[in-house]
Amino acid sequence: MATPINYPGRMGPQYPHQQIQTPTRVPAQGAIHVQQNRRGPGPMVTHQQSGHQPMSQAQMQQQVAQARALELEQAKRRARKPTDKTISSAIEEIAPLTTSYNDIRGMERRLDAAIMRKRLDVQDSVAKSTKNHRVFRLFISNTAFNQPWQGTASLDETSFDFSTDLVPSFRMKIEGRLLDLEDGSSPSESAPENPEAEGSKAAADAGKDPKKEESKIPKKLSQIFKSIRVEILRSNMDPGFGENSIAEWQKPPPPAPAKPGAAASTPPAEFDGFEFERKLEVSAPCTIQLVRDEQPERFQLSPELQSILDTTEDSRAGIMLGIWEYAYLNGLQDRDERRNITCDEKLKKAFKMDRIQVPQIPELISPHLKPIEPITIKYMIKVDTASTSPVIHDIIITEDEPLRLRMLKVINSQMTSPLHRNLSMEDDNIAVLVQAINHSKAKRDFWTSLGMDPAAFIQQWVSSQKRDLEVILGEKGVDSEESRRAGFYQRDAVAQNAYLLLHGRDQAGMR
Repeated sequence: MATPINYPGRMGPQYPHQQIQTPTRVPAQGAIHVQQNRRGPGPMVTHQQSGHQPMSQAQMQQQVAQARALELEQAKRRARKPTDKTISSAIEEIAPLTTSYNDIRGMERRLDAAIMRKRLDVQDSVAKSTKNHRVFRLFISNTAFNQPWQGTASLDETSFDFSTDLVPSFRMKIEGRLLDLEDGSSPSESAPENPEAEGSKAAADAGKDPKKEESKIPKKLSQIFKSIRVEILRSNMDPGFGENSIAEWQKPPPPAPAKPGAAASTPPAEFDGFEFERKLEVSAPCTIQLVRDEQPERFQLSPELQSILDTTEDSRAGIMLGIWEYAYLNGLQDRDERRNITCDEKLKKAFKMDRIQVPQIPELISPHLKPIEPITIKYMIKVDTASTSPVIHDIIITEDEPLRLRMLKVINSQMTSPLHRNLSMEDDNIAVLVQAINHSKAKRDFWTSLGMDPAAFIQQWVSSQKRDLEVILGEKGVDSEESRRAGFYQRDAVAQNAYLLLHGRDQAGMR
């Protein structure tokens, strides 16, 4: 069984949980077991209605009506909610600080425009999906123990049996780390051996930001690969020929989301390497197969798709985007319906169709995808020496840009943080205050005009109210000379009267 390896300062291996046996129920002492042997009918059991009864049609309609009424009430509240935060220039003569408020509003608009422009730039950068090529270095070594040449001291010279009770075995270790620039040290060298030095380093790093330090931690072996398989090719001379010649590690599936109110399950611990033991008396070669853990999953393309996309591996999203770009650059899209693509020779060879649609592409590319072949490494297990120096293998891997994950968080972030909620509440409060200021300005103009010339103001106000009332009731007379002009029919009063007339006729027809 493979044992995970972690270095000081990192999480240790996670051991499987112990299974809890469910206790069986045992009858109490002195309990009397009665053998039921009834001849007559059993007791009468009345029919009990279950607690859950199906809803009637009237109740369902009533619930739907209540939901619609609630939705309508919420829509009315949103409509009555003030949204205007603009203070008119007429108030600047009364309140000089209004100029500062308008300047701040202009600065806010410019800041919002800059943030939106940067957000669009981030979206364009994420859509490009650039990849970095990094070197992941593997260190493979093995040690031998309990070999015949190591157990000569335990032989009994007076016995005719020159064999020992020791089982010749070996221990193989596979470690790996993601290299930094100009870094070639092994994982064992990077781990501090002195506990006091490690404690002093931890004390020195106590004041650093944990989020920044966490982002600098490179990926571990269990994060780069999702399965590792070691197959030992034993020789016929080995006593354990064909016995337990395979060691394999598989990444466990991600834990299921926790139910509301339940404790979240702990994800499996990541590790930098693992080791295992097997019986072996004669040196033998082995094959190590490593399957990369690609997120999103990448596939190996068929020769037909390789000729179209000019690549050997890609994800499903990348394949669809590549086919769409190929059709766009070669003018294969239909002018009227852009989703239709006319196949050229390469597309016909791949899909065996003269015309395809974009929604059909995910189904059409499935036969052309195969799992990526594992990385195969040959290694010689030597048991004629106590230990071997690590054999180094460099593997080129691709990973996203370090800033891409942060950019995705910026794009996918919703306005649900406490800061955004506080800003939204402040905007609502500002709109309410601006509405109150405008109402106060209207009241001030009313009382100021009334105080300057009460008679003229009352006469003008009464005539204005009379005119509005006549327009609403449709009792205002129409000047024949004025009605001959086109501007007469473009006024709001004519549109309101026409609406009232037609609405009245509709109501009369319904009756």
